[in-house]
This record gives sequence, structure tokens and C-alpha cells, in this order.
Amino acid sequence: MPRLPETLSQSTLPCADRLVTSMGGSTLFPPENPWLDTEFFQQWKLFLEEEIQANRSIVAIIGGGEIARKRQQAARTVGITDKNIIDGIGIDVTRNNAKILRKLLNGLGIRARQYQWQDMKSSVVYLRGGTKSGHTTDLVAVEAAVRSHVTIVYNISNTPGLHPFKDGGFDRSKIISDISYAELLPHIPEYESGQKVPFDKPSLLLAQQNNLTVVLVGQDFENLKRAMCGEVFEGTIIHP
Repeated sequence: MPRLPETLSQSTLPCADRLVTSMGGSTLFPPENPWLDTEFFQQWKLFLEEEIQANRSIVAIIGGGEIARKRQQAARTVGITDKNIIDGIGIDVTRNNAKILRKLLNGLGIRARQYQWQDMKSSVVYLRGGTKSGHTTDLVAVEAAVRSHVTIVYNISNTPGLHPFKDGGFDRSKIISDISYAELLPHIPEYESGQKVPFDKPSLLLAQQNNLTVVLVGQDFENLKRAMCGEVFEGTIIHP
């Protein structure tokens, strides 16, 4: 794999009253606890409550995580080769994940609705999973940002940022703070069902076409809040 730059200066980001997030399925439904990571869910719930009190509206597009990947692999094992079927299995998992989370949040007093490309009302959490074959839920988040005239998509996942590639491997002690689409895209593989990448290629291309910024922030909500408020944070800003 070609080398990525090791360091670039990090920009500060503007605050906004609408928040669009792409949440990796393994944050809430990790391999070691695929039914629900209750500790992470509680942290997310507290974050959502704070954002609702600030009259923000939130879109959370939910991924499939390890559950989707294992079900897709099981389908391949029994002989399924049609990529649309494989993708469809993953999409079903993402939609079910979003449905479960909506029910939990509503049951805990947080206004949670299915996101159907409607106007975003303040103090509401909108959730949905995947839409169609050929990309991950990252692209759904980018589409939501475009439709809602939001310029930044925050990626909440177990990837805290992009690591530079050095001496035959990734230097996980460092995070690239700032990188352009032109610099990053040549290093991102073409989309395949179930692949593990920080943000898939179709999503990055759509974000680039619409002059959006993608921010990788990991799973730390205090870190996310610093990024949202224009403060220095740990993560990677991917920009035009």
C-alpha cells in the first residue's frame, strides 16, 4: 500500500444546530456483545440528551457491524454468490439495528423517529439503516447531509482516525489529523460487501462531489463534542 502522509495541520470545525452521524454497527453491537453494548449505549444516550437540550436535531445512520458481516459470510458459505443478495442481508441487519435503537430511545423518553429524508426538527433523533446495494451506510449519512444542507458528517466507529502507513504496517501511535480527498482516495479500495474501511469509497466520492467534510472521531463522545465545537480533538478531518 502506498504511504499516506504522517502529519497535516488540523482545522477547526464550525458549530451547527443539526448533526449527521454515521455510526459503525460494531459500536453498539460489537463482536464481543452483539446483542447490545449497554455501556456504550448509555454514553450515547447521555450525549443525545445533551444535544436535545441544546435544541439540536440529530441523524444517526446505523451500520450492521459484525452481525452483518457474519451473516453475509454464512450466505456465501451456503453458496450465495449474487452480490445484491449479499448486500441485502447486510442492509436488513442495519435496518433492524436502527429499529431496535429507536424503540429503546423512545422507551427512555427520547424522541426518536425513522429518518425518511424529511426535514429535521429540533430536539429529535432520526435513525435509519441502509438503503440499497453497492455501498455501506456511510453513503446514506452523506446523502442525509446533502439533503439537509449539512456540511459535515461525523463518523462514530471503532476507528479513531486514519493511521499513517509506515515500514510495512500502520503506525497506530499516530493519527493523520487532516487529509484531502485527492490524497486519500487512491488508498481506499473499491467497495465490496462486508469490507472493513474507515469510510467506503462511494461515500467519500459523493462527499467530495458535494464539498462535504467527513470527520472520523472514534467512539469518545467528549472527543466528538470538542470536534463539534471547533476545538482541537483526536481524529481525522477529510476535506475537499
